[in-house]
Amino acid sequence: MKKWMSKFLNRLSDAIFPNNITCVVCGEELSYDVKYYVCDNCIDQFDFLVGKTCAKCGARVTADTVYCSDCQYVKHVVDCNYSALVYTGKVKQMIHALKYDGKKHLAVSLGKMLNDLYCDVVKGYEPDIVIPIPLNSVRLRTRGYNQTELMLTEVDGIDDKIATDVVVRIKDTPHQASLPKKDRRENVKGAFEVTRPECVKDKNILIVDDIFTTGATIDECADVLYKAGAKLVRSMTLCNSHQDNALDDSE
Repeated sequence: MKKWMSKFLNRLSDAIFPNNITCVVCGEELSYDVKYYVCDNCIDQFDFLVGKTCAKCGARVTADTVYCSDCQYVKHVVDCNYSALVYTGKVKQMIHALKYDGKKHLAVSLGKMLNDLYCDVVKGYEPDIVIPIPLNSVRLRTRGYNQTELMLTEVDGIDDKIATDVVVRIKDTPHQASLPKKDRRENVKGAFEVTRPECVKDKNILIVDDIFTTGATIDECADVLYKAGAKLVRSMTLCNSHQDNALDDSE
């Protein structure tokens, strides 16, 4: 009887606190309800964008200013961008592993972070269409998946809004990360085409990507959407590469 009870309690314990559920970052065993499947120690090393951010690109600003130093001088096409985290540390490692090491399971945790951001975004902006930035054909064949599309599967309530065939990439461009900032806008010029303009006309659109760096890719995509008749185009990225990059308005 004691042996049976012991087995029962072990099974009950496994059901409540399953084994082999580990932190996706460090591998430490987790209880089932840990947010993002990331342990407390690792989540403390994620730099979430809370507090004052640039009204245009969503980067953190530390000075008493509306815009970061980049956005004070760069005229973005997209109305504004929202980001969840600074592109550094643990989340940078995760995105790199998802994109270049085939670690598709990381899209679940990263997507849940994107979901939390989306919940904040829709408080002030309800998009009609959600468009993940399309990859160029060579990169898509090599990688086998679009990491942004994978992350979006974890965002609640947008399945009927996601459109992957409205904007296509018609130009295979080099990696933006391999280019200096000044060359990135030219690199993506003419890279996108709207294939179904009737779907975007007079619509509020949310472009989604993994990282906002210079905004060149998102701006180019927003430009073709506006030319196709979109009403308002905003963007959402999991991460933002700018850190404390701001100038005081008085300078």
